[in-house]
Order: sequence, then structure tokens, then C-alpha cells
Amino acid sequence: MRLTMNIPDRWAIISAELATADSYENQKRTEYLRAALEQDGHHAMPVLGCYEGVKEHSFFVPDIYAWKAEGYGARFEQKAVLTHQGLTILGSNRHPPLPIEKVILSPFRPKGDWTLLQSCGLYLKVIFEGEAP
Repeated sequence: MRLTMNIPDRWAIISAELATADSYENQKRTEYLRAALEQDGHHAMPVLGCYEGVKEHSFFVPDIYAWKAEGYGARFEQKAVLTHQGLTILGSNRHPPLPIEKVILSPFRPKGDWTLLQSCGLYLKVIFEGEAP
């Protein structure tokens, strides 16, 4: 089996899960996010992510503007949203996106934060500017 994926120029990884919610509530929040994305005409590809050591269900959304992805993040009370422009911290601590140096796709799970693109079996690892791979 060949594992391939082309990453579009615009993309985002968005979650609706909250650390304070139970699994049932997080499942419902994820379903609502998928419905909202699809209602707005976006393709929501399920992914399993690891952010700050915690696994969460998210969506890889191709061809979405960063500002729109940030809007979904705010609507679903997320701390941050990862887009093609970088990692944007939301809320009162909001700051410009932490720029991305490169995106690595691999069939092997990397150390640290990662996202599993379930549709193609590849792990996505983002290296930010100034960060060691």
C-alpha cells in the first residue's frame, strides 16, 4: 500500500474537544464541529492529534482560510488552532501565529505533538521556526 497526500496551500487542523469535558460531551462537540464545517462547504477529514501530550479527535480541513479556522476554534472554545500560517493562540492571550518552518509527513509516529491523518495513514509533524526537528 502506498501512502501519499498532497498538502494544499491553505489548510487547518481544528478540534472541538475540551480537557474539562467527558468523552460523551467531546464526541458531541466533535460531531457539531463536523456538521458546521460541512454545512459551510468544507471537507472535514477526521484525524487523531496529540497536543501537549493529550490525544484528541480533530479535523484536517483543506482549502480553508486561517481567519475562518480561527473563528471555528473560538466558537468551540479552543486554546489554539493550527493553520498553514502557523499556530495561533486564541482568547485573551492571542498573538500572531507561530510560523511554520516545515511540515513532515511520515508513516512513523514522531516524538512530541503530532497528527495522524487517518485517511492515508500518515503522521503529520509541524516544525516551527527556531524549533529543533
